[in-house]
Amino acid sequence: MTWRFWRSSRSRRGWWRWARSGSITTGGLVRGDPEGALRGRDLAGQRHAAAPDHPHEAGVRGHDGDHGPRARPVVLHCFEGGEREVAEAAERDYYVGLAGNVTYKSNPTADFLDRLNPDRLLVETDAPYLSPQPVRGERNEPKHVVHTARFVAERLGMDEEAFGTLTSRNARNVFGLPLEV
Repeated sequence: MTWRFWRSSRSRRGWWRWARSGSITTGGLVRGDPEGALRGRDLAGQRHAAAPDHPHEAGVRGHDGDHGPRARPVVLHCFEGGEREVAEAAERDYYVGLAGNVTYKSNPTADFLDRLNPDRLLVETDAPYLSPQPVRGERNEPKHVVHTARFVAERLGMDEEAFGTLTSRNARNVFGLPLEV
């Protein structure tokens, strides 16, 4: 989810329009139900949808697994990793969802952002969790995603508008969103 989309759709109706757009929930991994996560990936394949995953649950390599070649894009939801994980995500051409945790001083991902394919970067909220550093300790909300976007844009040496256009285009491409950028 990109900050530009959230900025332009402040209603629940906007959220549900996005939720129906072709993404499958990470619910199986969030609830600690690996079988549910695999069912979600299978459903994603049947619906021709992206399959967001928490990379820390199975490791970056766990997304191709023993299930043969992946037919749908993989989105590493709330990505956090060091040099090795960033290299693997880039090598496998995964989409990388960056949430508020990338802004934390203890998060190694920020040091390697320039090694990721810009056409695979997404910015997400993970509300109500992982508030970006400027509002850390508060309940996270979609309006806070702008802090994450600013942080990543600055680290990549991009202006905010160009980064917003980039991540909006990426979200449109992976989730089939009807966004004009």
